[in-house]
Amino acid sequence: DESFNYHDFMKKAYIPDRFENIVKREANKLFEENRGSKI
Repeated sequence: DESFNYHDFMKKAYIPDRFENIVKREANKLFEENRGSKI
């Protein structure tokens, strides 16, 4: 299972909750790009 662990990412990155939506969108975009390049 390579599902993106968003909460774990947030804990490691120490990102304020108010930036959650922006960070989530960017993180998902990066994750999709990385997953696409691996396959």
